[in-house]
Order: sequence, then C-alpha cells, then structure tokens
Amino acid sequence: MNRRIYLIKRYSIRILCLTVFCLACIVTANGKVSKAATIMDMQNKFPNGAYWNHVVQSGHGYSGYYHVGPCNNPDGYTWSPCNTHTANAGIGGYDCNEFGGAIQCCGFVKKLASDLYGSTHTSWGQTAIGNAKTGDVIHYYGGDADATNGHWAMIIGRSGNVLTLGECNYGSRCKINWGRTLNVGSVSRYIIYSAPWEATYGYNPQGCLDVVNGGQGNIQVRGWAFDKDNVNTAIKIHVYIGGSAGSGAEGYEISTGTLREDVNAAYPGVGNNHGFDKVIATNRVGEQQVYVYAINIGSGGNVLLGNKTVTIYPPATPTPAPTPTLTPAPTMKPIVKPTIRPTVRTTAKPTIKPTTKPAVNQTVKSASKIQNDKNITAKSTQDTYRNEVSAPGITKVMSCKSDKHGKVCIKWYKVASANGYQIQYSTKKNFIRKKTKVVYGSKLKLKLKSNKKYYVRVRAYRKASGKKVYGKWSKVKKIKIKK
Repeated sequence: MNRRIYLIKRYSIRILCLTVFCLACIVTANGKVSKAATIMDMQNKFPNGAYWNHVVQSGHGYSGYYHVGPCNNPDGYTWSPCNTHTANAGIGGYDCNEFGGAIQCCGFVKKLASDLYGSTHTSWGQTAIGNAKTGDVIHYYGGDADATNGHWAMIIGRSGNVLTLGECNYGSRCKINWGRTLNVGSVSRYIIYSAPWEATYGYNPQGCLDVVNGGQGNIQVRGWAFDKDNVNTAIKIHVYIGGSAGSGAEGYEISTGTLREDVNAAYPGVGNNHGFDKVIATNRVGEQQVYVYAINIGSGGNVLLGNKTVTIYPPATPTPAPTPTLTPAPTMKPIVKPTIRPTVRTTAKPTIKPTTKPAVNQTVKSASKIQNDKNITAKSTQDTYRNEVSAPGITKVMSCKSDKHGKVCIKWYKVASANGYQIQYSTKKNFIRKKTKVVYGSKLKLKLKSNKKYYVRVRAYRKASGKKVYGKWSKVKKIKIKK
C-alpha cells in the first residue's frame, strides 16, 4: 500500500510539472516578444497602406463578427480591402483578422500591444492626456469615429493635445495607417489606457568595445557599432579619459568606418564597415578610467559600449595637449547596458599590445577633442574586456558524448594557470538562447533534451585583481542527443 501511495504522489508531481511547462509554452506562443520590439518594428511588420485581413480559403464558410474561422492570420496582412466585415465573404474573398476576441481597429491595437508588451489594454490602467506616451491606447467617440463602437488606435507620438496614431479600419475596410494626427479636443469623449512603459520608436545603437589599451602618452580603443535606424551611415563614437561623460573627463570624438566583416556575419545585412580602431593622444598619466559611447542616430538613445581602467605612461618627449576643435554634446542620456558582442570574432590584431612599458615614439593618430559634456550621465558597468597580457590560453575540447538516457559528458584539456572554465551550450550554432555553466574541473555532465542537436564551446578564465579575465573560446563541438 505504501508503495502504491508513493507511486501516485510521484507521478502526480510529474504531471503537475509537465502542465506548468506546457502552459509556459502556450504563453510564449501567444505573443510574448523580446524587449527589443519598437514602433518601427510594428511598422515593418504591418506596412502602411496594407490591409489587416486574410484570404478566405476553401472550407472557411463565413467570417462573422466573432467567427473568423481557421483562416485568421493576425500576424499577416494583404493588399486588398475586405469584401465584408460581418457577412459571408465567399470562397477566395477577403475578411477581417481577429486578435484577443476583437476584429478591425480594436483587434489591431490589441495585436500591437501584445507584440510590444505581451499584454493588452484590458489589463492596463487609465491615464490623462497630459501623461499620454508612446505605446498607450486611445478609445474615442465623436468626430469621425463610429457612432456605436467608437474608434481604437495606438498612440505613437504626442504634442500637447495632438496625438499621432497607429491604427487600422480608419476610412477604409481594415486599412493600416501610420501617422494620422488627432486633436482630442475635437472628439466628444475618450479613454486613454496607459501601457506598462513607453515604447521606443526607433533603435538604439548596437556595438561592443573589444580593446582598450594604455600607451605612452596615448590610449588605443577598438570595437564596432551600428544603428539599425540607418546601417549605411557611420556613427559617432565618444571616448572619455578620466571618467564618464559629464564628469569633467577629457572627451574625444571618433567614428566608425573600418572593415569588420565579423559584424556583418553576426548581423547579416548591416554591412562590413562598422568598426573603429583609434590611437588617441592625451596628457593624462597613471591609472585612468576610459568610457566609450555609441551616439544614436534618429530616435533612441546613446549606448555605453563599455569602460575600462588602463595605465597611461608619460611620453618620451612632452607634447602639448590636443586643442579641441569642436564641442559635440550627445543630446540623449546614454543607456548603460552594453550590447552583446558578435559571435564571430575578428581576426585583426590590435595595433598596440599593452606591455609593462610601451614602446617609445609610438605613432599617434589625430582625434578631435570634445569639451567637458554636462549633458550625459551614465552608470558604471562591469569590466568585461579581455586583458590580452594575462588571458589564459585556448581550451581544447577532448570529447563530448551522449548516452541513451539523454545525459552528456563534456571533457576538455586543462589550461595552465586557469582558475576555472566557462561552458556554453545551445541548440543554435550562433549560440542564441545559450545556457552557461561555470566549473573548476575539466569535465561537465548535463541532462539535455533527447533527439536534439546541441552546440558546445569552452573557454578558460583567470582571476586577476578581483576580476575574471577570459581566454578565447574553443572550437565549437556539435553533438546529437540520443533518444
């Protein structure tokens, strides 16, 4: 009897865990999107002038107001207006899409909200016109709205009482429209539903600071950055020596434009010329903090690519400090979180390698100096840059084997002077949605999903001055998990 009770409890727990897992999968499938979604993403997904409807397929029957049938396609659109909104469309005709139990203008704003926030206005609070922001939803009556049901739209901009809208079904059957303006003083009544946060209209820059080296009377910075608002335009890079932006530190402006084929490989279509590699002269000496920012194009904000403390040695022959020639000031606050570096590493070596005493008479490229900038504040971020002097060597994976129970054993050769190892594995070759483990030995056992293909890589790290200095990744190992 006790054994039967034990088995019932055991399998009940398993069923409960599986149910929770399946519910989590359903929530993900129903529109939870990444935080990177922007208004511009929505405009690309649902083009201006298209129609938020679908082609009726054979066997569809009809598409009534609350019966859209199997042909519903809320993530799609056509270029033809609906045959009808409420009656039989006929085989091969067009009819409204549906989302969240609504069609036409209301269903469309629910879809936009779900893609941006993972929720709709039905779970949001209300706000006044003076607090309206990008991403909020308005429902109004009067003016040009439907007399019975009113009209729904998403707010994508505001100037006083004048709103800029994203909507469908205004003036034409389910036609998508971006950019119409509405003065709320011209309508009889309205409700504004407040989104969880203000949606970003455009994109922030993306990039990474690969190298910061101290030299003799100079520093070297190398990395990459681009802005998806305009990937064909070089963006400005602001470098501050002695502190962050706005702290009174020396500021210099450089720009992207050097060849970085690895960036285009990691972000296909953005182009190859988004790198920067510059030696900047300075009269500052000793330990100095260096902060590097990517300056935004269009809407969005500036991004802190990273910061690092370096040692700058006095030059062999004292030279006057560079004379500032311009005073650019970033107009938006930097976003502290640096973006992820590309998974494809550059093969180019830095032009200057840090040593205990850098070489004398080092060639110094010119850079325009910026006056102290009081307009930006930025939080310090964790130093994640590799120290090229003391980084451990490359780890080599010895074996990666799977047994018939889905268990995997990964072994690698130890690296001299390494304090530990970082292991990453993913079902994607570019390690999107990767998982990371840290161990101190030379093997790791994992339980992975059966009949799946995984990619594995390992790198060593060494602790220096309280920080982890990482070596290069091993070659990627591919393994098929047995059933």
